Amino acid sequence: AATERLRAALAGAALPVGLAEERDAKLEEIVATVRLSRYSNLHSLLRDHLQEEEYLQIVRNKILVDIQGSDILYQIFTANILQRRPGDEAPFLEFIQRVCADTRCKAPHE
Repeated sequence: AATERLRAALAGAALPVGLAEERDAKLEEIVATVRLSRYSNLHSLLRDHLQEEEYLQIVRNKILVDIQGSDILYQIFTANILQRRPGDEAPFLEFIQRVCADTRCKAPHE
């Protein structure tokens, strides 16, 4: 649905005749580039290790991603807990999942 809205917005943009024809000829390439740009920093870090839907889930869920060697680390931080007053120091929880490179490359049955 989001891709269709993006495609419609791009196709409906008013452009001079020569540019409109070029846009129409390259519309799918433009759509793919715009979609990739939504998570370009993440993609530059991880390249093609993840599928597009995985990138979108990471962004939607505000998961911090890092690389250690060839492993991927997913990190989620909670808001402060046990905080008596705003501005007071307080602990938070950090959840980390390491996805080892060997695990990502193996087929499910291996």
